[in-house]
Amino acid sequence: MEDEISGEAQSVEGAYKWSEDALHALGNLCLVSHAMNSSLGDRSENAKFDELLAKGSTQSLKVYAMFDVFSLEDKKWSEPVMWMHHSDMVALLLEAGRCKYELLASTTHPGQK
Repeated sequence: MEDEISGEAQSVEGAYKWSEDALHALGNLCLVSHAMNSSLGDRSENAKFDELLAKGSTQSLKVYAMFDVFSLEDKKWSEPVMWMHHSDMVALLLEAGRCKYELLASTTHPGQK
């Protein structure tokens, strides 16, 4: 199950309105269980992080990486913080793809000498 840390329920008085690109970016997606997604509901992004921290559960490696960047930025989830996390995730995926390609390229397949 995936949830957007900064969700569409940003009609809270004084809440920052995220751009559509940022709202649906990889850096804003949080991989959590269905039960956790339901419990987070339509809270603000910082309230969602507070809830995840209070439960002491990272739910996934992606959430753990989000906590990492969240903690570096005074525990505030914002577009600039999200884009830092987004860049980290894209770099990680590109590196994983490169490693897989190198592994496949170095492997002898049946029928090869």
